[in-house]
Amino acid sequence: MATGNWAWSIAPVLLAAFFLWFFRDPERRSHRARPDCLAGDGLVTETASIATPEGPRQRISIFLSVFDVHVNRSPIAGVLTGVRYQKAST
Repeated sequence: MATGNWAWSIAPVLLAAFFLWFFRDPERRSHRARPDCLAGDGLVTETASIATPEGPRQRISIFLSVFDVHVNRSPIAGVLTGVRYQKAST
């Protein structure tokens, strides 16, 4: 060891384990059982129809806690044409 003390390796190993757990990518089967249903983690906090210069859009806001899977999928056909982050007003 470079430092001569194995205790210095605990923090990097725990950090690596956390990142592996946080960005896990489990197999989802619900979209195969029900094609009309989307599978995902998080809490839907808002759905709203909004007007944009390109036309009407549907906005879906989802809150992900540290316990939710942070890998997003699109199990239905479609094209994502843009993503825009908007900080929540307090």
